[in-house]
Amino acid sequence: MMIELFSNKKRPFYASTQYLVLDKIEFTVYKKFIIQKFMENNIAIEADAVNFILTWTKQHTFYSQSLCNMIYSLDENLITNQLVKQACNELLKTNEAVFFQFRQPLTSGQWNFLIAIAKEGELSQLTVQKFIVTYEIGTPAKARRISRSLIDKEHILETVSKKRKYLSGL
Repeated sequence: MMIELFSNKKRPFYASTQYLVLDKIEFTVYKKFIIQKFMENNIAIEADAVNFILTWTKQHTFYSQSLCNMIYSLDENLITNQLVKQACNELLKTNEAVFFQFRQPLTSGQWNFLIAIAKEGELSQLTVQKFIVTYEIGTPAKARRISRSLIDKEHILETVSKKRKYLSGL
């Protein structure tokens, strides 16, 4: 959305700024930060628990912070993997109504496409034959049409750093 704002000739802010790509925080740096923040509040957190947090949230800051906040609210002195998984379940339950709202306007083809991306974890191409055949998407043209629609609805996150990647936004 932001790239569109500054790169589209029809937009008022066209070419008015320099681009800055903010990538994910590096795993070990983020892990150390989380451990430190819990320690500052006299809470020990196991290294495996932090690994799980960052893996489960795919290092997305909003999700990582939401989960850590949920974990912090458990009011425990030692955070284990089991407690983190409990917090994950609680976070999913808390947001269940929101998730259902994302599902409602999607066709079955769009929903199945999102599931396929989620199973893959991360893709560099949404129209590659192996992906289309494995998940019975149909044709590359259909995959392009569905993916464009889901990107426009912000259900697929399209990241561009050194390589273009696609992730399920749900």
